[in-house]
Amino acid sequence: MAPSFSIIIPLYNKAAAVTDTLQSVLAQTIADFEVVVIDDGSTDGSAEVVERFCQGHDQICLIRQTNAGVSATRNRGIELAQSENLIFLDADDLWEPTYLAHIQDLIAQFPQAGAYATAFVEQVNDEQGGSYRSPHRIHGLNDQPVLVDNYF
Repeated sequence: MAPSFSIIIPLYNKAAAVTDTLQSVLAQTIADFEVVVIDDGSTDGSAEVVERFCQGHDQICLIRQTNAGVSATRNRGIELAQSENLIFLDADDLWEPTYLAHIQDLIAQFPQAGAYATAFVEQVNDEQGGSYRSPHRIHGLNDQPVLVDNYF
């Protein structure tokens, strides 16, 4: 039986960030998903980081390819995905633990929609080299979900 979600992560030279990204996926409140990481010819050891992380996590699959660009990498993930619900996640982005649950709720509420979106929080770098989540940098949609008839 196919998982509810196929999470596609294109990976290129994100060794410093990809572990946090994968941990944010595994911390979801629902666990019916697969993760397809497509390494696009990284030269910084990113694939090796994911390979080590995959040990003990059979929901995560690592595929390596020669560098073809992010669009070709996402397309390869689509080809390999087992679910019809595709979710794209960049290798240096993080999810709140309820992200997939929110998407699952949106799919149930609006099954006719072709795409789903939620709010996001922008990470801000400070002058000392640290980073923080600014409450002034929360971007998103209304509190009440809506169906957008024409995105354009």
